[in-house]
Amino acid sequence: MNIIFEEEVLKGEEEGSFVLRNSKNVIKPQQVFWCTGIRPNSNFMRKNFAECLDPNGFIVVNEFFQVGNYPNIFAGGDVTHWKEEKTAERALVHSELIAVHIRKLNNAKVLKKKYKPPTKPVAQVISLGPDNAILVTNGRQGIRIISRRLS
Repeated sequence: MNIIFEEEVLKGEEEGSFVLRNSKNVIKPQQVFWCTGIRPNSNFMRKNFAECLDPNGFIVVNEFFQVGNYPNIFAGGDVTHWKEEKTAERALVHSELIAVHIRKLNNAKVLKKKYKPPTKPVAQVISLGPDNAILVTNGRQGIRIISRRLS
């Protein structure tokens, strides 16, 4: 098995083939895993709020999730610039804090509850169907049987 890192992979001209951008090699793999990271869906901000985007297109927010110099505009979830795992759990935490902040602003109160992203990796469980999952914790990963269906 060969694992190729740090190459941009493009579709090749021939069916099932790929071209590696840096080396220009053409490959026909038996199996492909797309491990490309995420791109923020922030293009809608470019026209009127480009100054609120970092160089990678993430929306820069303060510790209250306010966007740029706009105290009444909030952003949360994967699109924010925070250096943290982009997970549904994090987005839920963001949304709960944003809701608190909107209520406070609506009642002319000062925002106090600042967001601090986790400093350590958090455990993640990714479902692989009804009986298996991938557990990632403390930088280690493994496939574990999480539950069994009862007959």
